[in-house]
Amino acid sequence: MISQPVNGGRPDGEWRPQARGFTFIEIVAVLVLIGIVGALAAARLAAIDPYRLTAETDAVKNLLRYAQLKALADEVPWKISFTAASYTLLRNDTPAHLPAEATATRAFAGGVTITSGAVTVAFDEWGSPGPADITLTLGAGGEARSVLVTKNTGFIP
Repeated sequence: MISQPVNGGRPDGEWRPQARGFTFIEIVAVLVLIGIVGALAAARLAAIDPYRLTAETDAVKNLLRYAQLKALADEVPWKISFTAASYTLLRNDTPAHLPAEATATRAFAGGVTITSGAVTVAFDEWGSPGPADITLTLGAGGEARSVLVTKNTGFIP
């Protein structure tokens, strides 16, 4: 007959509770994984500025196109006045509500500014911004994006 171990299964007969907890290697492995995930998250958060800058650049291009179309349709000048931190849509020098907004002025997203200085882009009733190219430069986090409004035609690439 085979005898079953008694007293916790130890051959010396001494009863000891089962060891509970984590080994040192398990704790170190978890800490290393947490460190790797934290480093990836920090790198991702640091890279948000280029996305904000791209989004704001696209928003400015779309608003310039909107003002140009409104000038063509209304046969009155439409303008966008840019400051370092915001922009305002104007119809015949009177503030006009931005599309899908309750105001005529909108601030740039955090960290994005106009680095080319205060500029006003005006479109006449033919959609022309005038006889000279207009370049707007937006910057954030050490990066810059330019928006070109082509002379005479108002083309925005």
